[in-house]
Amino acid sequence: MFRTLRHRLLFWFLVFIGFSLVAIVLTIVYLDKREAILHKREAIEQAYVGLLKTVESQQYFFSYETKNQNFFETGKSVYLKRYEVQFDSMLLLLNAIDLRSNAEWSNNVNELKREIGQIDSLFLYLTQKVKERGFKDYSLEGAMRNHAHWLEAIDGIPARDVLSLRRHEKDYIIRNEPEYVDKLIRLAHTLQARFAGNFYLDKKLKDSVQYHLNAYVTKFRHMVALDKLIGIKDNTGLKQQLDAKILASETSFSSLVYQTRQWARSEFRKLTIIFMAIGLSLLAFSVFLSAFIAKRITKPLTELTAHITRFVDSNFTLETEYPVV
Repeated sequence: MFRTLRHRLLFWFLVFIGFSLVAIVLTIVYLDKREAILHKREAIEQAYVGLLKTVESQQYFFSYETKNQNFFETGKSVYLKRYEVQFDSMLLLLNAIDLRSNAEWSNNVNELKREIGQIDSLFLYLTQKVKERGFKDYSLEGAMRNHAHWLEAIDGIPARDVLSLRRHEKDYIIRNEPEYVDKLIRLAHTLQARFAGNFYLDKKLKDSVQYHLNAYVTKFRHMVALDKLIGIKDNTGLKQQLDAKILASETSFSSLVYQTRQWARSEFRKLTIIFMAIGLSLLAFSVFLSAFIAKRITKPLTELTAHITRFVDSNFTLETEYPVV
């Protein structure tokens, strides 16, 4: 094919350059696949950390914002804002993972996203109920206290009776025990009966007193019902459900992180074996090719050397054709 030694050398040098390019491409492919495996593993681990951060923000909200007047006045909370950012970031990490290669893994991640969605919905509903319940002068508790303040301002109502109502209310809020609920309701009914039978009071005043007592008791009952529904004080109701779902999702997430690490180790092992096999095959082929090339390149020189030796040994009388041009 190539009659000159220079062309032959150039051709085989190009072959070796081609082998070098193949080795470079294989290295790039190996690093790319390794990076993809690491990216999936790190995405799962970072999402798990994101879940823990959202739980932390939830706990901060329950610890501080349920007694923060600014939250009930404005409806804004630094912990809710932080929670939303962390939750969106966690979902973004989970949604960015390519799950097409593993059906079981895909099902686990999709189930985990469903559980996380339930936690988010339950937490947001819980925050709405917390705001509806109110604190001090805001929302339901504030409206209840407005009725109590109106009763306190009326001269025809003994102050000690209203103070007893407020004391039972305060004891309930502090201790969260049902006996104070019963005491307040019984006392309210006693006061209603007393004012209904008091013929010395003006009818309009009696109607106003009855209205405010009824409204006070109704809102107090509603507040008690909300406390039971929310369950922050004694970890029941919605709060208990939220904690149970968080615990289940943390367990699922922890299992997924473990599976991901096992999968990554297995993939790294497979990847290393495949590329070692390819590398050793290329090395063996390169050794064989080097020997073949060396033989092809040196063959004309060997023939020429032998011919010259025979020519010299014949006292320069050998007249056969030169083997090499």
